[in-house]
Amino acid sequence: MSKKKIKVYIRFYASRIKYGLMTLDEVPEKYREAVEEFMKTDEYLMM
Repeated sequence: MSKKKIKVYIRFYASRIKYGLMTLDEVPEKYREAVEEFMKTDEYLMM
């Protein structure tokens, strides 16, 4: 899978978590660590 596609998935899961549609436990194991890291960034806070 390309890096660009992975970034899209990370943003998708992070935005669903931010708006209460998912929890971190529901994110597939493959993306969980990357989503946790993304949630610490300013880009996540400004979503």
